[in-house]
Amino acid sequence: MSKGHWQTRVISFLQRIKDDPRIMPSHISLFIVLLVRLETSPAITYDTSERASILNEAKISLTTFQRCIHDLHDFGYLQYFPSYNPKIKNKLFLYDDE
Repeated sequence: MSKGHWQTRVISFLQRIKDDPRIMPSHISLFIVLLVRLETSPAITYDTSERASILNEAKISLTTFQRCIHDLHDFGYLQYFPSYNPKIKNKLFLYDDE
């Protein structure tokens, strides 16, 4: 993702959430971390060890992460495909606002 595209996605997300009372600072923090990770990949895949890095970068707990991921999926900000198999990574896709 180019730098200009990244900035456009951040601005678009912030405009979408300004009137959404369900979005809390933890959702914003997590979403920004996910956007940064998308600079090098069209999708985010992660396992338990990679999730720990996401938690650290977003400054949130595992419980908050799980709540926020499900909320962002339910609210239409991203697509989340959990894997219940420890050998298969979870997948996340952000909707393209353009």
